[in-house]
Amino acid sequence: MRHLPIGSLWRKWDLHFHTPSSFDYADKSITDEKIIDTLVEAGIEVVAVTDHHVIDIARISNLSTIAAGRISILPGIEFRTELGGKQKVHLIGIFPENAKLKDIWTTVQGKLELTTGHIEKKGGDESVYVNFREAADVIHDLGGIVSVHAGTKSNTIETIGNKELFKQRLKKDLIRDYIDLYEIGKASDVTDYEAKVFPNIGKHIPLVICSDNHDIKNYALKASCWIKGDPCFCSFQQIKSDPNRVFIGDLPPAVDRIKKNPTKYIKAVQYKKLPGSPLPEEWFSGTVQINPGLVGIIGNKGSGKTALAETIGLLGNCELEKHFSFLNEAKFRQPKGSKAKHFQASLVWANDHQDIKLLSDSTNSSNPASISYIPQNYLETICNEVVNLPGSRLISSLSQ
Repeated sequence: MRHLPIGSLWRKWDLHFHTPSSFDYADKSITDEKIIDTLVEAGIEVVAVTDHHVIDIARISNLSTIAAGRISILPGIEFRTELGGKQKVHLIGIFPENAKLKDIWTTVQGKLELTTGHIEKKGGDESVYVNFREAADVIHDLGGIVSVHAGTKSNTIETIGNKELFKQRLKKDLIRDYIDLYEIGKASDVTDYEAKVFPNIGKHIPLVICSDNHDIKNYALKASCWIKGDPCFCSFQQIKSDPNRVFIGDLPPAVDRIKKNPTKYIKAVQYKKLPGSPLPEEWFSGTVQINPGLVGIIGNKGSGKTALAETIGLLGNCELEKHFSFLNEAKFRQPKGSKAKHFQASLVWANDHQDIKLLSDSTNSSNPASISYIPQNYLETICNEVVNLPGSRLISSLSQ
């Protein structure tokens, strides 16, 4: 059965996550299978692998293979920079899931001096650091985005103090020119950044919260980070232009409404041809997943918009079936050789209840409608009436 994309949904993301490829990982014996299984159990749908000063191409490839169809793996890297006081500012680069990692890692190693030889020369992993601006430029040039620690989290950009005017200017310049995401340390940091920091710097940066996990056996989230978008790198373009697509907390309000009212939201419309049908055509087949935030059906003429809308109206027992323009006796329900009787449709609600009918069935006026649907033919009819006549349906509708 064919499944169509559902579009942007609220999903849990973790954009700062370590594997045994990080030099300071707790248990190097942890398997990639254990990592993916734990993330799936925690409800994570997108994770960025951000090991310290390394992009482990083989591990990221293996994780992606194991996670296929369950979690989207975004390759990344975490750097220690020269900025800050005793606690140095950390910077994270995140790249597309289909990025050419070999080329990216070769470039990063060369430009930021992160080859094995460079690291040994600097005194080992604990002594490695990069230049903040240079690293951010390299990440952006390679098609990635830049995230920094913020708020009360350790190794944060806030270790650059505000006492001297030049340091205030430095932070504003870094935020304006180099930073795409702020990774905060706790959910309560959101209020201060929204109310104080962003108005002061004149720019709204999307806020995320992450696990920074170094031991998958003790995986935990300080708070859930929800992002409304497809489970892929391209969603960053949406949240950069609309930071409200990020929610930090238990449940986004839209998800909470669905959870509390599962009988009012459609999850999918399913079609199938009846077994044994002699009809050679496959007019309808597969599943159309319905996004709970759906506001319109668009497409070229003849692409099936009216058929889908009228199917939903039929299954929802709407009151205006006689005004259908596709599921009527002049079209798909023609009495002679009717095709409609060969196809069954199901309306699947968020609570998994299903309403099932043949496309040749009629609505039942003795039962209440579960969906309000106004067919296009009905709208055209009432809009073309002489509106100043008594009893005009358009005037009656507007006056109610």
